[in-house]
Amino acid sequence: MSMQINRYTDQSLLIIEPVGDMGLYNLGELRALLQKLRETQSLKVVIDMGKVPGIDSITIGFLLQETTLFTEAGGALKLAKISPSVRKSLTITETLSQMSVYEDLQSAKNSF
Repeated sequence: MSMQINRYTDQSLLIIEPVGDMGLYNLGELRALLQKLRETQSLKVVIDMGKVPGIDSITIGFLLQETTLFTEAGGALKLAKISPSVRKSLTITETLSQMSVYEDLQSAKNSF
């Protein structure tokens, strides 16, 4: 089952909006998109998690890895509008503090 991924630019930022649960079975497209962004030096990215009800442990590892890759490339990957269940998953795995997470899109944009 594929996940819909909406994307749009806002000044120098790229906003990515996945729709649906994120898990091992559907991360390929998002992984490829993020890799392409790094290759083309589009390094200011916000993932709008507002339409992602849940994530699995594979996704948490993936988001952590991508956060590191963007930082190493001289950019930043930030998350906005995470659901209570996603926040709980990140808190339980003690990874919330390792990512840049914002309550809303505007806060994430302003942080750049």
